[in-house]
Amino acid sequence: KRDRIENLKKQIKKEDGFISYEYFYNVTNSDSLLLVEKWISEEKQQQHLKTEHMKKLKAIKEKYILETDVQSFRE
Repeated sequence: KRDRIENLKKQIKKEDGFISYEYFYNVTNSDSLLLVEKWISEEKQQQHLKTEHMKKLKAIKEKYILETDVQSFRE
């Protein structure tokens, strides 16, 4: 599982506009995962969502993920 995540991170780090992408595992709930990603602009982040590897991830998430909470923050 972590190998797949690391492989995905390598692909994402090559994308234009990428700043950082970090995963945090919940120590009390192994089914919970926090993802914090930073992009140079919202436009670049939206382009990221349209990449082939993210389309594949979306299909996997639809099958296995019960809930996703997306929040945006600006620095």
